[in-house]
Amino acid sequence: MTSRDDTRSRLLLAFEERTQHADLVTFDLFDTLAQRLVRRPVDVFAIVADALRDVIPNHAGAFARDREEAERVARIEAEAAGRHEITLDEIYRRLPAPLIDEASAAGVSIEQMQVTEIDLELASIVPDELVVGVFRRVVAAGVPVAIVSDMYLPADVLHRILDKIGVEGHAALHLSGEIGVSKAKGSIWDHVRRAHDLSEASRIVHIGDNAESDGATARLQGVDSFVLPLPPRTLPRS
Repeated sequence: MTSRDDTRSRLLLAFEERTQHADLVTFDLFDTLAQRLVRRPVDVFAIVADALRDVIPNHAGAFARDREEAERVARIEAEAAGRHEITLDEIYRRLPAPLIDEASAAGVSIEQMQVTEIDLELASIVPDELVVGVFRRVVAAGVPVAIVSDMYLPADVLHRILDKIGVEGHAALHLSGEIGVSKAKGSIWDHVRRAHDLSEASRIVHIGDNAESDGATARLQGVDSFVLPLPPRTLPRS
């Protein structure tokens, strides 16, 4: 066992003990309950580019960069409109017009390109067995459990991911892209309390991987949060 594995195991043990006194236990999804078979989440975009190479031969080489930029622009526009999250459709509609036109000329729509990304995202997902094991034990103990995720993918896709990793028994899925509030801004926790009929004094115990959105920002909202280090990455870079 590596030192990181040991750190993760000890933190999960402390988290599980804390859940015994919680009114609600919440889990992050990506990089917590589920891990990706890529080094970075954006590495999926390069795989999408390869899948679309015959559709957008003149733009496949720059697709990963264009996809990242489209997301950045969509987030800026959403913030300007007072929203804290975006959707996958909003991202794809901000891809360069020549790329969209080339795909359209090949008979592939924006929606079909999104399906390609969703399918490849699903293919890259595996359960984090340690965290899923804790999740199942908390559910079995009868403690109310919810999943709280900052993500632009549609809820039906996240339900497919949850099915794939064997997660069930939670009371709710709170998804920023669906409700327009986020962990990153801290605004999702008021929504969570209302949804579960909890007061400010109620105890929410949360675990996730992001030091800011799952950690510091959640604590500012009165959430008892644990930040879980990522497992060691042993995949090749190519």
